[in-house]
Amino acid sequence: MGVGTYRWMAPEVLAFRHYTIAVDVFSFGVLLSELDTHQIPYSDKQSGHGNRMSDAAIVSEVLRSGLRPTFSSSCPQWLMNLASECMAGEASQRPEPVGIVSSLSNHLALLRNEGNFPGCT
Repeated sequence: MGVGTYRWMAPEVLAFRHYTIAVDVFSFGVLLSELDTHQIPYSDKQSGHGNRMSDAAIVSEVLRSGLRPTFSSSCPQWLMNLASECMAGEASQRPEPVGIVSSLSNHLALLRNEGNFPGCT
């Protein structure tokens, strides 16, 4: 098992498979959900009995059904799309880190130009 916290781990780490830097991209996608919701990932997920899902149940569902963290209804679509790409089930389908930086830079520049993010340089 890799090093880290289960809720942020990529499926290939949870399944004890070989992994690459793409696992960090997956974890970054999970982090984006935290920035959006201000909640621990999967904290809104419930078991069939209406209780919060345990870490073991979350791991199982990430592997079995592709469970991913929830985003708020106010999350910008571009950010949700980026996070979804980062959390792709197949590591080869996740963006490269340089692409993530480029996407974030472009969107932050747009926000700054629109006056929606004045403190960002």
